[in-house]
Amino acid sequence: MDIQTTKEVIDAFYKAKRVWERLPELPEGIVSSHIHALDAIVALTREGRDVCVSDISSRLKLPRPGVTRTLNHMEELHLIERYGDSKDRRVTHIRATDRGMQIYRKYVEEYFTALSEKMRTLNPENIRTMIDTIYAVSDALKEDESR
Repeated sequence: MDIQTTKEVIDAFYKAKRVWERLPELPEGIVSSHIHALDAIVALTREGRDVCVSDISSRLKLPRPGVTRTLNHMEELHLIERYGDSKDRRVTHIRATDRGMQIYRKYVEEYFTALSEKMRTLNPENIRTMIDTIYAVSDALKEDESR
């Protein structure tokens, strides 16, 4: 890739960062990883599953220890609750609390519905290409993260 195109890629990422910064402010103590986890929990629950840490980890493509830390913090904030499996007492499941569902509705369902409406005229193929390209660039630059 030539230098000018590389500069344009970085400029596009800067614009994307500006879009990210326009996301609604979250309540005190709640961070974006909590919203991602809630989204996974709700989606898995709607699929009719009793949700475990490993399910969330797989859905988010994140290591279990990090997901467990996030869930522990979410439990402290009363966004989720854990409950035992009725057939296997060694298994613990996770569900969103009423507070967690309120946060989910506001910051996922309502916000992303409005955002989707604003982006409805964009070409779906271009959007898919953009998403794939962002992930590819991120993967290509991963070695720089260790520095």
